[in-house]
Amino acid sequence: MNGAIASGDAIMVSSIPGVGVKATNEGMIVGYALESFEKGDIGMIEVFVQPGYWMPAQNNAKNLTADVATQSGAQHQGFAFIEMEGTSVHVSYPSILAYPVPQVTALTHVKGDWWLDKITDEGFDIVLETKQDVDIRFAWQVNPAQVGTLQYHSDGTYGEIDPLTGKLIVIEEDPIEEPVDDPAIDQIEEPIVPEVVVEEVVE
Repeated sequence: MNGAIASGDAIMVSSIPGVGVKATNEGMIVGYALESFEKGDIGMIEVFVQPGYWMPAQNNAKNLTADVATQSGAQHQGFAFIEMEGTSVHVSYPSILAYPVPQVTALTHVKGDWWLDKITDEGFDIVLETKQDVDIRFAWQVNPAQVGTLQYHSDGTYGEIDPLTGKLIVIEEDPIEEPVDDPAIDQIEEPIVPEVVVEEVVE
């Protein structure tokens, strides 16, 4: 009805009850296609169910921008989209005024590695190692770090981070007082104790 469906396409309801179509205009969707479908009649494909509001991605093949971000209190979330010729997408949102804790999920299978880069309180980049055979869609969410957020280390230790900078909080312990080595004290002579002599006597 709205054209062939490719893996990663947003799916919205159609005018036929119980039948979905490829989303072409912004609006509410039911999820994202995990399979392609090009036949002209009604069929079935697997869909990642994730209801929400959707907007078409910006068509910049080299460096795309995020589809849409919704804010709920201090929480920022949305979707990001990288077309076949692209290798990165920049996600931006209003400053959360704290160190960001991002969570990103690939909704389409990604060949090779992918990672986050240039993370700030106002956005981050999602970067692909190589160009893909299909369009790649991500779901993302960012929360501000809270007081008490912990950072774990590979050596088994952990510590609390500063929620504004993300740096590990170092707690300085009070120094242990060492005994004072005072030369004047060393010069004090020990008191002289008189020696007591006991003599044996016989009646």
